[in-house]
Amino acid sequence: MTTTTTPPVTLDIGKLWEALGLDAPMATEFESEIEFIARAYDPKNRSVSKLSAKERKALYGKIEKSASTLLAQLSHLPPSAEWELEEAGFALEPEGFDEAIMDTENEGLGYGEFLVEKLQAALPELNVLVEYALTEHKRPRARPKQNQSLEDTITKLGKVFEYFTGDVPMASYSYNEIDQERPYHGRFFDFLYAFFWSVNGRQFPTSHTIGDTARRVFGLRK
Repeated sequence: MTTTTTPPVTLDIGKLWEALGLDAPMATEFESEIEFIARAYDPKNRSVSKLSAKERKALYGKIEKSASTLLAQLSHLPPSAEWELEEAGFALEPEGFDEAIMDTENEGLGYGEFLVEKLQAALPELNVLVEYALTEHKRPRARPKQNQSLEDTITKLGKVFEYFTGDVPMASYSYNEIDQERPYHGRFFDFLYAFFWSVNGRQFPTSHTIGDTARRVFGLRK
C-alpha cells in the first residue's frame, strides 16, 4: 500500500518575521514554530451543526421581522433623531471617509447619513435573501460558518505573536469599514495576513473572515 503525504507548505518566513515589527534578527525557533502551525492548518476542516426545519423557520422569521421593523424605524425617524445620528456620525467618522466616498453616489453625505442609507438599501435585500433561503432549501443543510481549523490556527499564531513580541495580539487594532480589502488593521493582523495568504496562495480567508474569527477567538465577539 502506498501512502501520500502533504507537500511542505512554502512560506516566506522572513516576511512573517518582519510582520511582527521587531527590530531584531529572526529567532532560531521562529521558523520551526511557523512551519509546525502551517502543516496542521487545514482550510477545509469545518465544524457543522444542523438546524431542524422548525428551528430554521423560527430563525428566519425572526431575522425577517427584525429587518422589517428596523427598516420602518429608519424610514420614519423623527427630525431630532436624524440630527442626533448625524452629529454622532461627525464624532465617529473614520479617517479618510470623505475621500473614500468622493465621486460616488454617496458624496456629500455625513458618516451618520451614509450608514442609515446603507442600511435602508440593504435591509429589503436581506429579506429577499431570507425568503429565498427558507423556501428554496427545504432540507435543513446548514453551511458551517465557523472554521475550526482557522480558529485553532489563529489561536496558535496569537501565542507565537505574544511570545516573540511580548504584546497581547488584539490589544491594539483598528477597523475601517471603508477599506473593503483589508478592514482590519494592526501588527497582529499583518502577521495573520502574511501567514494565511501565503499558505493559501491568495487572499483567503478574507480580511473580514480572519478579523471576525480573531475577535471571536479572543473573546471580543460571540
